[in-house]
Amino acid sequence: MKLPADVLLLGGAPGVGKSSAAKLLSRHCPKGVLIEVDLVRLMVISVDWGRQSEHRQMLRIAAEMTRGFLSAGFGPVIVVDTFSGTKMDFFRKELARSCKGKRVDQVCLVAEPAVLRKRIEKRPKGGFKKTAVSLKINSDFLGGLAGRLRILDTTDMSPSMVADAIKDMHILPCSFA
Repeated sequence: MKLPADVLLLGGAPGVGKSSAAKLLSRHCPKGVLIEVDLVRLMVISVDWGRQSEHRQMLRIAAEMTRGFLSAGFGPVIVVDTFSGTKMDFFRKELARSCKGKRVDQVCLVAEPAVLRKRIEKRPKGGFKKTAVSLKINSDFLGGLAGRLRILDTTDMSPSMVADAIKDMHILPCSFA
């Protein structure tokens, strides 16, 4: 039997339900930590959302934050990001460097394009609304990465259903009573 993860990477395009599901999951992990890379990026005064090198810097910082929390006895750590392109592999390498011996698992959320488009359109003003970017990231997870990663289709699921599906994977050492 596979041991539960010390770190869960929750990835996928904007609009698939990563943040909502992670917040619901975290309620069952009293010593757990939720790191949303977008919130780490917002700590930068003049964040440049399009600059990939800045995103990678924030992923390095998130890896160090993960190490710090685990070292202090907190866990599991749930890290939420799009992890688009090769960023999932990049982040796993950063974790391997800073969190030696820790178990890492990942779940990537996807949705049917028409549903994802509607979710993006319904987002509040100020939220990420670049439908084409979200659809591209979603397509990437459905395409080339699908064979390597655990994929969860959120098309017909509410955030609580997504959280329940992740709980049912038995990858987190939390109390889900």
